[in-house]
Amino acid sequence: PDLPFEAFEGARLSEQLNAATKRWLTNPTKNPGLAGGALKLSQIFKWYGVDFVNAEGSVKAFVKKHTGWQVADGVSLDFIPYDWNLNELNGKASWSGAVEAAPFSHGLCIFVAAVAMLSVPL
Repeated sequence: PDLPFEAFEGARLSEQLNAATKRWLTNPTKNPGLAGGALKLSQIFKWYGVDFVNAEGSVKAFVKKHTGWQVADGVSLDFIPYDWNLNELNGKASWSGAVEAAPFSHGLCIFVAAVAMLSVPL
């Protein structure tokens, strides 16, 4: 997820998470959106698809809710390759591929869990 420009605050957490979700989803370098008859999204939606299904019923429903994009039910989902170089530190990125099926990132897991919680009645 994109780093927020402010600290998360309890009283505004839901609003802040919704805004962060929309910013990340509509960032064309991470989620190109509707193009060429398909909905092109980050691999994160493939890896953690069940979380988005649990939150909104489907990946497409989650995307529609948080972007306002007009996503037809029949449109196919395409997942763009994940850029592991984003994890680069001082120009020296490394990736062994050991956990390729389920990459782990504390920030990403917290973000996905927090966004999924937005749609779950308490």
